[in-house]
Amino acid sequence: MILADLKDYQESSISEIHKRIGVEINRHTIKNKLDDLITNGLIDKIGEKRWSKYSIKKNM
Repeated sequence: MILADLKDYQESSISEIHKRIGVEINRHTIKNKLDDLITNGLIDKIGEKRWSKYSIKKNM
């Protein structure tokens, strides 16, 4: 779900992703999944803390 969302909406914050994929999903769960995607090299994190944005890696 997160990857599909990021394909349509590049450089999104956690709160933007959270609103689009469903507020019934815990925000911390989304954060953990984003961290996993970063670790696996599928997405990039731009910025720090509250100002972080996430996008799919350019080479995908």
